[in-house]
Amino acid sequence: MFNDIQYALIATPLNVVFADEIHDDVCAVADYLRLVESMNFDIAICIEDETYSGDSRYLLKHGDFYGILIFGWGSCSGCDSLQSCDTIAEVEELRKHLFDSITWGSAIEILSYVRDHDWQGDYSSGSGEMKQFVNNVDTYLTTRM
Repeated sequence: MFNDIQYALIATPLNVVFADEIHDDVCAVADYLRLVESMNFDIAICIEDETYSGDSRYLLKHGDFYGILIFGWGSCSGCDSLQSCDTIAEVEELRKHLFDSITWGSAIEILSYVRDHDWQGDYSSGSGEMKQFVNNVDTYLTTRM
């Protein structure tokens, strides 16, 4: 939905977002929520696993469009993309990857996606948080149409 120029105009520069965690281009960033917030979309729903490793699920809003962003994370730099970043350039690459992986559509399109997607075949299908996310998104979008 967005091209690289729009991404550059929308997203807050990471050296501003993580000013306290960046020193001489070396960074110690471990906060996915702030990374997602730096994309400057409204976060309508956020449901995360409450374990040492798991998934984050977001319903984002931008104008009349909604986006679904789901990604996994780990407990250490060996199994977590953000914790393995050593430089701000690597964090930027990860943020751009997450930004590009958002599924966008109108409320009707995202509602249809949530209802029709094969969540049972999804990698985190057994998660109670995933079921909660799907139900919350369905309810949220249904009440806005």
